[in-house]
Amino acid sequence: MRLFILTRHANTTLNAERRVNGDPRVPVPLTPEGRAEAERLGHQLRELPVDLCLHTRFPRTRQTAELALAGRDVPFLEEPLLDDIDVGDLEGETVDAYRAWKDLHTRADRFPGGESLDDAARRYAQAYRMLLD
Repeated sequence: MRLFILTRHANTTLNAERRVNGDPRVPVPLTPEGRAEAERLGHQLRELPVDLCLHTRFPRTRQTAELALAGRDVPFLEEPLLDDIDVGDLEGETVDAYRAWKDLHTRADRFPGGESLDDAARRYAQAYRMLLD
């Protein structure tokens, strides 16, 4: 039986500022709290076998994984299909501005200069299908 462990990245500076980030080229480091969260995740995973760690192009996901899997011989693979939603022109805006835009639009509407929630969901489904094959 195959086991898939899905986790979210640890706390970042933009999380602390309540701002959105959908561009992997924008450097967003983990906070000290986030680093501690990632280390706690590693403690929770220590008894589970991990054959491969997939992460997004966002450095925060690789940083979280490296801290969580420190000392283990686990290969890392970057998978762009798992990237966060491209929020386009809302990059760096507040979470409130992001939610306000979402409240006025459907899942099929693209963020200005970005992708739609439906586009992202299809991309995620493609990644999960790839993993299951």
